[in-house]
Amino acid sequence: MIDRPIMTENACTSEERRLEGVKAGNPVDYLALRLEKEPEPEVMMSEGTACANAANQAICLQSLASLRETTGFPEKLCGPCSSSTTYLVYTRRDEVGSVTSLDALATFLRPVSDVKTAAFLVRQHGYNVACSAQARNGRVSGDGFDILGVTGDGCGADNDIKEHVVHVSNSAQVTVLQTTLIKAGDPNCASGRRPEGFALTGPSSEATPLGRFFAVAAELEAASVPAFVRLAEELAHHGAPAQLVDDARSAARDEIRHTAMMTSLARRFGAEPSTPDVPQRPVRGLFEIALENAVEGCVHETYAALQATHQARHADDRRIRKVMDRIAKDETQHSALAWNVAAWIEPLLSGEERARIDRARYEVATSLIETVADPHPDIVRIAGAPSAAEALRLLDAVTDELWPGSNRAQMA
Repeated sequence: MIDRPIMTENACTSEERRLEGVKAGNPVDYLALRLEKEPEPEVMMSEGTACANAANQAICLQSLASLRETTGFPEKLCGPCSSSTTYLVYTRRDEVGSVTSLDALATFLRPVSDVKTAAFLVRQHGYNVACSAQARNGRVSGDGFDILGVTGDGCGADNDIKEHVVHVSNSAQVTVLQTTLIKAGDPNCASGRRPEGFALTGPSSEATPLGRFFAVAAELEAASVPAFVRLAEELAHHGAPAQLVDDARSAARDEIRHTAMMTSLARRFGAEPSTPDVPQRPVRGLFEIALENAVEGCVHETYAALQATHQARHADDRRIRKVMDRIAKDETQHSALAWNVAAWIEPLLSGEERARIDRARYEVATSLIETVADPHPDIVRIAGAPSAAEALRLLDAVTDELWPGSNRAQMA
């Protein structure tokens, strides 16, 4: 059993109003989290009224609109878009300002006087603060507050799920007091399109290897539903061809069926899948969509299709072969959708942005190859999952798609 610390307060804010309750040390009239992009920054969330107490509101609003930044503190839970520049802007009477680094954020927030402000700072340091209406994930402690944060999603050999007690002092110093391993990273977890902000929970540690395998797969399939819904909405927003939008919506419906199939298999082997908590996010720009698609679609979904096809052919269990045959056909279509999205969206980007996407696709594919390992023998024999050697052969067969040969020399 894991000895979890006792928390007494709910440090959560809603995903749409992540700044609700966040207090600057010197109070402000307006606070907003911006994502820097062209032709103008995107306000991801805000609290208060801009320039509400300015002597000349017109001048204040003009200064706010013209404020641009080239550096910031990336939201580390953003997955493949973590290189995007996010920063705070604020107005305080006639003052218009920005906060563009973690050190500056600490100065801006101190003295930290409540758990919601402490939790916001913890998030910007890269910890997921799991939220619900009943959550108890914060407490007053010593000279500040303790926040319960999570890192990792369990998908990958070096991607352990860990729970941390993070202390935030009144002076905004962030210190990890305790770290507990919740679940070791699975080197052969079922891949797929994982949405931004998603953290894998996984089944209990008492689950059998087969139960855990299918429970993790069910949770990942469930998380893919909102990922495809968001992709469809964003493609429609940016004027993508109707067929791409329809295919993304169809993929979301596929993932609902996959979730039910994997949940049934997980329960058959004694495990209960967790329900993923996927936060809603604002519409992104073309580069952010393309970057996520390159990583989660062109790499992870391509491998998911290969893995499912292998299971459909090699599982000893007849029912598993039948389920995986259906899923393999769908995942192959999802992989094709990812490459079709890339073919439409990437020519619309700058040369520098396309180079960054090529590199991200290369690095993730390389990491996937480097971290394959042999799963439990039951998962190989009964569920048909590929061994490490088989996984490497599968990946080698699609190397030229995962990172185009014309770019390999540039990326080496």
